[in-house]
Amino acid sequence: IWTAGMLSWILDGFNKPVHAVYPVHAPTSLYVVEQAGRILLADPTGKGRHRTVLDISDRVESGGEKGLLSVALHPNITMNGRMFVNYTSKSDGRLETRISEFKMDPRSGIIDPAAEKILLRFDQPYGNHNGGLVLFGPDGFMYIGVGDGGSANDPHNHGQNLATLLGSILRI
Repeated sequence: IWTAGMLSWILDGFNKPVHAVYPVHAPTSLYVVEQAGRILLADPTGKGRHRTVLDISDRVESGGEKGLLSVALHPNITMNGRMFVNYTSKSDGRLETRISEFKMDPRSGIIDPAAEKILLRFDQPYGNHNGGLVLFGPDGFMYIGVGDGGSANDPHNHGQNLATLLGSILRI
């Protein structure tokens, strides 16, 4: 289990970390998400040799409140190798959120960025309020926090509109 003392040195060596998670099956491991599009396995020795396990920076639109925002490890990751990410990207000049699945190689711990399976994508009208958290609840479902789409004061009333995914918490 990571302690506060370990986290004090572990924060060194990362570029704009936005999320960290440790797998229940391996509590001495810590995955750190960098906003620009990388997930690193933190070095628990304190020597700062963090290992990149996924790099999708080529497709991530990053900066401000945009980027690779979180990772969720499937509850049975040791059996199926499944990980899920929430990130913003550009598609045909439009900003969108993507919820994608990747599989980790059980021997190397590396994730093939070419094996992305996009599960959900939707437009983001602005570059802020994109939400970003994806996690598994105790019920085994995956929850996705989706921002209201941006600007200020929810100008399109997404948070009150059940016809849009924006301004929601999704459960799949």
